[in-house]
Amino acid sequence: MSACGILFTPIGLETRPLSALRSYALIPLFLAGTILDFASLILIFKKPRIAAMTGIIAAIQYIFLAPGDQAQIFFVGVPVPVGITVNETVVLIASIVALLLAPLVYVANRKSSKPLP
Repeated sequence: MSACGILFTPIGLETRPLSALRSYALIPLFLAGTILDFASLILIFKKPRIAAMTGIIAAIQYIFLAPGDQAQIFFVGVPVPVGITVNETVVLIASIVALLLAPLVYVANRKSSKPLP
């Protein structure tokens, strides 16, 4: 979900300066979401149950990050760029869908991995 977040600064969507960030302690929070997203994508073919759990954690994290960014909690006195707003809206919808579908994947894989008596 936040995989394209890495490209925001190079392609010009993220125009807010890093100096306007409220606290540099927030950077690992953003990076953790990106790492969890990539881990979920990598694990989905080998270990779908673990991928479902990491996807749930990343989706929950992003559901709190997106409204916080729109409320300008993270960057002080700098408006949110339009490209970021559009991306956060799309990813917020994807996070809600992931939260609805990931438990189904987790339960389906748990049932199929039980050995037969």
